[in-house]
Amino acid sequence: MVLSDRDRKILWAKAGNQCSYRYNENKCTQKMIEALNERYTVVGFECHIVGKAKDSARFLENYPSDKMDTYENRILLCGSHHKLLDDKYNEQIYTIEVVRKMKNNHELQVKNHLPSELMIQLKNKLLKCYKAFQTICNYYFQKNFPKKYYNEKVNQNEFIIALKLLDKLKDECLEYLAFSYEEEKPQIKYFGPTIINIIFNQLNIYIALNNSDGLNPIFMNINNETVKEKSEIEPIYKKLLNKIMF
Repeated sequence: MVLSDRDRKILWAKAGNQCSYRYNENKCTQKMIEALNERYTVVGFECHIVGKAKDSARFLENYPSDKMDTYENRILLCGSHHKLLDDKYNEQIYTIEVVRKMKNNHELQVKNHLPSELMIQLKNKLLKCYKAFQTICNYYFQKNFPKKYYNEKVNQNEFIIALKLLDKLKDECLEYLAFSYEEEKPQIKYFGPTIINIIFNQLNIYIALNNSDGLNPIFMNINNETVKEKSEIEPIYKKLLNKIMF
């Protein structure tokens, strides 16, 4: 198997078009795409962190096969460092933990050094996602508890627009937020086009689209308990907004 288009976009975006190798005081600055006379050549390699073959470096017998070819198990490297890390002779130096830390540290530096113009663009997109997220939550309360939340007044068209916006911005925005929460090991996911599952810390929102009755049921729970009060998600709103207003 190869990386999905989505995982490939995330890997290359977070690496910032640069080799992720860094060990002790050594850091590679090799660009992964080189331009010459307006022609572009890809020189980067999407390398496995946990080895895929039994005779490869960092092979784990019990590593889940469905995670082998995902963003989580790949690191972007130049040709020289790809060969260095894939050499089984160097396996005791470049362990799984070392390579994962190498990748995380590189991506963190890339994120912290985004040009100010790109940061402004990202913040604007994050705010749009936040508002769409609120619209989806309000629609949930309105549909499931109409007597208590009759003032929400979110129609189905607004709900669909919010979903489409999250779909449009999901790679760059939702993954950025998940990246920002690495220490808490969160997941923010979006699966489409007919099933959507958004997981944010303990909050899980599940949406099934295209039902025969034309409605869109939403199931929302925190720690597997159905959410019945808006006050239950207010702390999540606050935490999310704090991350956006960086």
